[in-house]
Amino acid sequence: MAPQISIPGPGKKPPKVHLIDGTGTQQSYGVVARRGTIFLGIKFSGLLDGARFGLPGTTYLHARLRSAGAVKLVALLDSVGDKDKIFDLCMHQLSFESAWPNLSFEKVDAERASLEVGLFIQGSLIAETEAVIVRVENGDLFRKLIAYVISRVGVEHCIIDAHTMSHWLAGQAKPMLHEMKKRLAAEKVMRAAQQEFKSVFGNQMEVADQHSQQLDAFYKKHMRFHPILLKDGKNPDES
Repeated sequence: MAPQISIPGPGKKPPKVHLIDGTGTQQSYGVVARRGTIFLGIKFSGLLDGARFGLPGTTYLHARLRSAGAVKLVALLDSVGDKDKIFDLCMHQLSFESAWPNLSFEKVDAERASLEVGLFIQGSLIAETEAVIVRVENGDLFRKLIAYVISRVGVEHCIIDAHTMSHWLAGQAKPMLHEMKKRLAAEKVMRAAQQEFKSVFGNQMEVADQHSQQLDAFYKKHMRFHPILLKDGKNPDES
């Protein structure tokens, strides 16, 4: 069983997820572990269809790990008595890469060391999008990712519990999943509008009419059955 950090007991608030910057982004990585002034953060990267890896019928859920320094975060944690998390006496000898010897970093420079980690799930992102969304929203995939990270960095170096971290990571995926749902809803609405259009105009070849307006009207009518489009988009009665 992968190592886990205990979840706070009843009445206790879960620890805050501290953040570090990415390349070109501010506070985009949630910190999982610390060794002196070096932190290991994670962020949700996205979903890829498994056919890209030669595994059709699957989807790859992946996240990025980043090992980097964060002087302000060091000062913050040390100021609130995080002394039990000062793990080594020779921290100045550690590099962004060597701080986590059980991880094989893909990119290493003076600013950071980083790599991608992920897992495959059943269902094609392209052909079975709805099923993939449901599977990802279940949440246990993010718990598996965090458990993997903890097993590689060592539970003794972690500064947050696995439950809180996986919940935060799942939250990072919500905007992407929401956009996927909107796209699926829009596709369903268009198919319904096209079917209705065909039933009305399919036998009227060479008959002049305002066909674009008719199709748009059908689209707006069917759109009413998809609240996700009405919530985020334009009211179908607006011109």
